[in-house]
Amino acid sequence: MDERWKFALPRAEELLRIVQTNIVYNFRAGHEASIQLDPLIQRAYTIVNETGVVPYKDYSADITLVPGQ
Repeated sequence: MDERWKFALPRAEELLRIVQTNIVYNFRAGHEASIQLDPLIQRAYTIVNETGVVPYKDYSADITLVPGQ
């Protein structure tokens, strides 16, 4: 599995997308989701003021969904 570090803007929408992607990826792989975030106060300050970047690992999308018929 190719894991790459990427950086996202510190916006609430981006953070939620990263968390959702992590949860779905780990659920499909049969693992528990593990998310390491900054402390709440620091995270809130970063998101409100949009300062810095949010590093995250990008996983390849090797699993595809096939809708039921």
